[in-house]
Amino acid sequence: KISAGGTVTGSNQISVPTSFDWAGGTLSGTGATILGGTTSVIGNGALSRPVTNNGTITLSGAGVITMAAGGSIDNTGFFDIQNDNGIAGAGGVFSNNGTFRKTAGTGTSLIDGVTGFTNPSGKTVQVSSGTVHFGVGVFPSNSGILDIAPGSTLGTSGSTLANTGTGVVQGF
Repeated sequence: KISAGGTVTGSNQISVPTSFDWAGGTLSGTGATILGGTTSVIGNGALSRPVTNNGTITLSGAGVITMAAGGSIDNTGFFDIQNDNGIAGAGGVFSNNGTFRKTAGTGTSLIDGVTGFTNPSGKTVQVSSGTVHFGVGVFPSNSGILDIAPGSTLGTSGSTLANTGTGVVQGF
């Protein structure tokens, strides 16, 4: 568990195969963090190191991730927003190689402050509650699946979102 004010840093890889509670604090350094189980983000987590999610990351309560230079998330599992927060900051990249979804919260979850968000062929961005809103230029093209429930919204801050030849936009 990392609590508000706590810091994990360094150049060594950290593997967390089971549960991880991120109640605030900072993950920094050049070493990768590999998450294999269930990760709960319930506070303001600052991220400036690479993270690979092979399990499930859930943002709930006051959970938000603030990205900085050197920070990245490679999501090969599930990234589930269950609040009206999202990803903020001034750097970092989010690569969705799994399922990125918002399943709770009726307001807006903003994905901004990252230099890019990718959704390759066969991978899914799913909005089943409220709004997922990407900042200007954060999500310029989609090759995967955009799955948007009736009454839910995917926004791009007025930026163009190009759907490539493999991209699918659908409701459920």
